[in-house]
Amino acid sequence: MRGKKILILILILLIPIFSRITAIENINNTTMNVNLDWIFESQDYFTASPNVLDINRDNQLEIIIGSVDGILVCLDSTGNVIWEYDAKDDIRSTPAIWDINNDNELEILFGCDDKKIHCLNEEGNLLWTFATENCIFSSPTIADIDLDGDFEILFGSTDNRLYCLTAEGELNWSYKTGDWIFSSPAIANLNSDKKLEIIFGSDDNKIHCLNYLGKELWSYNTWRNVRSSPAIGDLDSDGDLEIIVGSENSNIICLNQNGEKIWSYKTDGWVFSCPALSDLNNDGYLEVVIGSYDKKIHCLNYDGSLSWSFLTGDMIVTSPSIADLDNNGFNEIIIGSNDKKLYCLDYQGNILWSFLTGDMIFSAPLITDINNDNIAEIIISSTDNSTYCLQPTDVTESGNIPWYCFRGSILHTGWMDSDNDFIDDLTESYLNDPDYPLTNNSFPSFDLSNKNSIIIVTLVSITLISILRTKRKRKRFV
Repeated sequence: MRGKKILILILILLIPIFSRITAIENINNTTMNVNLDWIFESQDYFTASPNVLDINRDNQLEIIIGSVDGILVCLDSTGNVIWEYDAKDDIRSTPAIWDINNDNELEILFGCDDKKIHCLNEEGNLLWTFATENCIFSSPTIADIDLDGDFEILFGSTDNRLYCLTAEGELNWSYKTGDWIFSSPAIANLNSDKKLEIIFGSDDNKIHCLNYLGKELWSYNTWRNVRSSPAIGDLDSDGDLEIIVGSENSNIICLNQNGEKIWSYKTDGWVFSCPALSDLNNDGYLEVVIGSYDKKIHCLNYDGSLSWSFLTGDMIVTSPSIADLDNNGFNEIIIGSNDKKLYCLDYQGNILWSFLTGDMIFSAPLITDINNDNIAEIIISSTDNSTYCLQPTDVTESGNIPWYCFRGSILHTGWMDSDNDFIDDLTESYLNDPDYPLTNNSFPSFDLSNKNSIIIVTLVSITLISILRTKRKRKRFV
């Protein structure tokens, strides 16, 4: 009798192991597959996306993600918990990471259903909160919008307002729209005035553009809710920036710097997904990759024409990430679907592999080399309460990772990170400008020797910054 009880207990303990084995669904392919490396399980489901940086300065990357259980967790490269922070309400906002107050330490910012933005230090301790009047689904963006050397925090709330805070959590200004704001703001210098503009969507059906003081410059009416977050890039390499965003009118919309429509592409469903940008086929122009409620992943050319689409088994709410996983010179697209699968497609839209989770995927994948083996891992969270780390197989080295996480970078500006140093192209352009005022003469330094951008977060002097400026051949910010 005792032996039967032991056997039954063993079988019960093995059930979750067997269920995890069946979660891997590889496509027969001679070039690349994926294996499950580790799983982190939360008490509730994930809708926010993971972010990454060397939080504790041990030369290893840490992963930061929040769950609907109200816990923001910091994981090491093997999925073990370093620290937890209890926000005591649902977290649906993706954390942004930066040294916002020039104290030589990183801060982590995220929104919460408790109506507050939370700011933590690198040890997971609360520095401050800022209260709005309703839940915050929007993910904060970090940028120096007035280029005075001090960073601002920008985010929307379902109290209909877009907020701009100082690094200390004080209100700079707020701008009231006509309805809820789910969209996360993008940042750009649209009018060459040496200041930055803020672009975001609202449930008042509009795409709004504000100047650095919070005054509206223009708005574009889509006639349906805009919960997608904009991406910014020079799609056609003509020197002018384009703004790309989705709408519940089923369109992917491209605007010029003045808010005038250049083109739109109509899908067969709402577009909540946020666009990712990259030159997928090495033709010198940027492609736009985005999901839709029509169950498809759409890849558009710079002029808005369809390059290809890929049909999944259910609607797509999440956003894509882009990386050259196998270092063959062409980027892959990684995106989840409500059919519970994470898909990896080549630059022509052919499936390389898929990974089956236990429930719908609302989270955007994080792609980075977290274990220093020169191969990028894929971190994806699911509404099955789990965060998965996937390791590509049949790969000896990964290449460039231009859009490695939700909103393109750790600061959520809506820009690519072309040179793989975790700083998006916009932020790097003004930080590397010799005329930019560096507060406290300090700036996070990044070790670029590792192809996959393992960060060493230290603070360096003006001398080293000038060396970095010389080393990096970047277009100056105008």
